Amino acid sequence: MMEADSWWVIEEALKKNEWNQTRAAEELVLQRTYFTKLLRQKQICSRPPKSSSASAPDHKPDHT
Repeated sequence: MMEADSWWVIEEALKKNEWNQTRAAEELVLQRTYFTKLLRQKQICSRPPKSSSASAPDHKPDHT
């Protein structure tokens, strides 16, 4: 149970801080290096998930 809770706390800190690891670590009062280690250990992606609805439209260069 504790493992699931810690994963949630870390991910919520990342979301709240727009996936900025330094600010998320500061919010949790952790050193950034230890925070990064936790991300690896718990296999938490340090980047925001890609949203298919928020993806940029395909842009083709105009060759005139």
